Amino acid sequence: MREKGMMTQQHLNRWLASVIGLCVLVLPWFTAASAEQTPAPSAPAVANSAGPAAIQGTEIGCPGADECRAVAPQGKLLLHDGIWTSPCNPNALRGGHDLICEDIVSCPAAGGFGKFLQAVTGHCTSKTFDGYYGLDGLTFGILDWTSDNLPAVFEIYRRRFSEKFDAIFGELHLPFNGMCLDTKWVCEHNRSGALNCDANFRSAFERSVRDPDLQKGQLEFAFHQFLKRIERFQRLGLQTQYGLVSMAVVANNLRGSSDCKPETWKQECQSHGSEAQVVDCMLDKYVEHACRGGHKEATQRRRDQIEEVFQNHKDDLYNKPELSAIESCTGKWGQSSGVHP
Repeated sequence: MREKGMMTQQHLNRWLASVIGLCVLVLPWFTAASAEQTPAPSAPAVANSAGPAAIQGTEIGCPGADECRAVAPQGKLLLHDGIWTSPCNPNALRGGHDLICEDIVSCPAAGGFGKFLQAVTGHCTSKTFDGYYGLDGLTFGILDWTSDNLPAVFEIYRRRFSEKFDAIFGELHLPFNGMCLDTKWVCEHNRSGALNCDANFRSAFERSVRDPDLQKGQLEFAFHQFLKRIERFQRLGLQTQYGLVSMAVVANNLRGSSDCKPETWKQECQSHGSEAQVVDCMLDKYVEHACRGGHKEATQRRRDQIEEVFQNHKDDLYNKPELSAIESCTGKWGQSSGVHP
């Protein structure tokens, strides 16, 4: 019994030695294979030493402000024939010719965004990067934004050009919650007319709309709004520049009634054949129901502008442009459009 036990122990020792030897052979191969399959940790991001760049698709985190408007005694704005203005001049755009806008709309790299800008700005004359006046208490920039857009625009300014923003607005000690301009402050100062009439704010804000860097911030915000509209209308199944961009254009001042919804037009027009024919029908509905703020003539003018922009290009497919490429379409940042004396 004892000898048999000794033999069993010897067999066990030999078996263990075999297993250990096999592990020695296999383990290096297994380790190498695992190393090939495991991705190396990514290198830390390095800031671009060339300066702040346009960032494609950056989300805006600041909430919009309420567009607060009131006449005395609650506020100081004026209301005449349904039009709100501040209690001081200027309350209307003097008219200009924006050379930055003109370069962008003629630049192939701008793609559908260039056509969008061409249509909504009246060929770069009805809206300008350096525009700033008292319609609705505050109207400014390349898309005629109002006070409710101020927090988002200032967020972009501060993210991309913080030193420039502080140099222009720092002495005003504006109230911020993190990166976001206080929306209550915006509401109160628009209602009082201060966003157009306060001398210190007006001086700083006029500098900002003329500044070449902050104008690039305007472009980023305009592009952000453009992409949001394109995404909305892609859900209707539209694929061409004509379809998507024309719907993005008419979304400005669109009445909220059911007969002024692009979704309704698409349903009513979907049997008309090609996408170009469907969109023609949709734009006819837009005019029929005076969907641009309820004004038939203004709606027809916008329809005519779209038709002019897309003449001979109604079948071009939409391709998403790059913000950095659009920004590079012009070297005229900061040049005056002539809207300021």
